[in-house]
Amino acid sequence: MKGWDIIGDIHGQAAKLEALLAKLGYRESCGVYRHPERCVLFLGDYIDRGPDVRRVLRIVRAMVDAGEAVALAGNHEVNAVHYHTTGSDGQPLRPHSEEKAAQHAATLEQFAKCPEEWNQWLEWFARLPLFFETADFRAIHACWSDKHIEDVRDRDLTNTAFLHAAADKHQPEGRAMEILIKGPELALPSGVTLQDKNGVRRRNMRVRWWNLREGPSSYSSLVMPPGSSAPDGNASEEELGEIPDYPPEAKPVFVGHYWLAHRSGIAPLAGNVVCLDYSAGTEGPLVACRWNGSISASEFHTSPHEHVVIFDLGEELDRYFDDSSRTLVGQPRIVIYLGGVASGKSTLRRKWHPHGHVLVDAAEIFRSLSRGLYYDFPGPFAGLLDMIGIGVARRAVAERRHIVTELIGADYEATKKLFDAMTSIGYSVEAKAITCDVETAMQRNFARGDDNISAYYAEPFQRSWLQGAATALLSSG
Repeated sequence: MKGWDIIGDIHGQAAKLEALLAKLGYRESCGVYRHPERCVLFLGDYIDRGPDVRRVLRIVRAMVDAGEAVALAGNHEVNAVHYHTTGSDGQPLRPHSEEKAAQHAATLEQFAKCPEEWNQWLEWFARLPLFFETADFRAIHACWSDKHIEDVRDRDLTNTAFLHAAADKHQPEGRAMEILIKGPELALPSGVTLQDKNGVRRRNMRVRWWNLREGPSSYSSLVMPPGSSAPDGNASEEELGEIPDYPPEAKPVFVGHYWLAHRSGIAPLAGNVVCLDYSAGTEGPLVACRWNGSISASEFHTSPHEHVVIFDLGEELDRYFDDSSRTLVGQPRIVIYLGGVASGKSTLRRKWHPHGHVLVDAAEIFRSLSRGLYYDFPGPFAGLLDMIGIGVARRAVAERRHIVTELIGADYEATKKLFDAMTSIGYSVEAKAITCDVETAMQRNFARGDDNISAYYAEPFQRSWLQGAATALLSSG
């Protein structure tokens, strides 16, 4: 049985597709790209935006017809079918508004002189499956939700009744399609709008749909893509209850759709959720995952592109753990270095605790992710920084490891809350107060290098990760 190479949104970028296939070892023979041991799973969005939609479609379909690939429908293919289908009221199922016409313009221009061919492609789009599942993994364009998949199972857009229902958000099929191929959204607070990547003001916010039971509920922690603009405040329990919640114990799922920023590196969104859309439709690379049985064992590949860093989430987590941090006897402990800006906390922490403790430090994680390049903190790494930091903190407390971290500690109540959280899960807390004179601290701060991130900026991350880990451990019983 052949292995799987899973490829994200292509959006008319034939050159990137051909370069990536070649990099993965596929060779064109009789008009079909083939690999002796592998085949491709495409996650949808073949059309719009890019300069060579026709070539992309021909490559993908040739592979599908030859049994060398499976192609899923993306929201752009479904949108196209609805755009060109008339409803019972005589109006197109997808309105021909200025905004929607602009989204579809590149494709229509490229097929302007061959309408019969375009109609054939619309018929092909209508037959594309919406999801794919093996014994080891799942794939869908935007969001895996068991409940909504049951509303569309064994159906496609060749069925006229389903075609029309899928375009109607008031029908179960239409609501399911919105979730599965576009992802869940939350209504923004009254009077609040956000501008999307196309400059359109939106009253809804696209949100995360995994690990909702344990994660924070602030809008900024839910927004997709991670790090996007979000209003202040938290989602209500009622709002959270409307969002599909993919559990951490479920099999890995691959999606596209979300236009992640390639400059923040290629990495899973969660331990079992992988997005492979890194803006290939514009300036980003086309991304593939070579599935080898688990996310940690799999490989990520990109079409040739400058400044792309690929992260192995397992390796990023493991770098903070070794046998010396294990608690062999007695209580596990957390050592907290407390002191003002540039008081010497990091210098003394490296001198006094170079080993024997898991370091929970946003600045250290940020330096690792930056790979020697300059970025503002947390810059493009906000989502990935949280993912790794939460992972490190939770693994450390679950394994009863000794921990070390740094805080300014100026907020007494917040610091006490962290102390109480750690003692509540059986940790002893050792606080080390670090002081120095003001003039020395000012000189150190002025001489601080670009990669020397102050605890002033890192502290909120560390407190959040450790308190969240304590809460999660208590909740697990």
